[in-house]
Amino acid sequence: MKAHTMRSKKFFSQLLARFIGKAKQAETREIDTPAGPVPITTFPVAPVSQQVRSLDAGRLKRMHELDAAAAQFLTVYCYGSSPTLKAYDEAFRRWRKDKSRDFSDEAVIEMLGAHLGNRLASDLDMEWVEVIDEYGTDLGVRSRKYEVIAFPLASVAKRIENYDDNFMEGIYYATMTTIDDGQMKRNTTTETEC
Repeated sequence: MKAHTMRSKKFFSQLLARFIGKAKQAETREIDTPAGPVPITTFPVAPVSQQVRSLDAGRLKRMHELDAAAAQFLTVYCYGSSPTLKAYDEAFRRWRKDKSRDFSDEAVIEMLGAHLGNRLASDLDMEWVEVIDEYGTDLGVRSRKYEVIAFPLASVAKRIENYDDNFMEGIYYATMTTIDDGQMKRNTTTETEC
């Protein structure tokens, strides 16, 4: 889970990369969302060289299978709920408190990460990618137009590690806000597939 933890720290700094040059220390601001205010903290970080490749059809299929499995998770922990991000947040909270846990940490990371990633991809014109850098390899979703990458699996792993709840809506709206700001056009000259 260490790669997911390192990746989750990097996720938030990349998600809000437009603030990095301005911040001398961590800065927190709130964005208004339909789910209520969501705090966003940005951290100044040094740039890291990355190799980013689109996922091939087989790996995309796996993300959709994991997303479908997330519906079973929702049924177990929030029976009868609509598949909203808020319902998944509640199911995650109940799963963390469940002593018998019907799903392992890794299964929850994969299922909820795939669900969140697929929502970001379909709603915000993003695509699944593999990111390789000095921290290792991880799956993320990248905006097709702007230099914004979210790491949904690493985000779930971080919440398990830190015992946090109510994060899926926050990540969704923070990503949407960053893309809507449109500050960072993407360079599409070096695209590869894995």
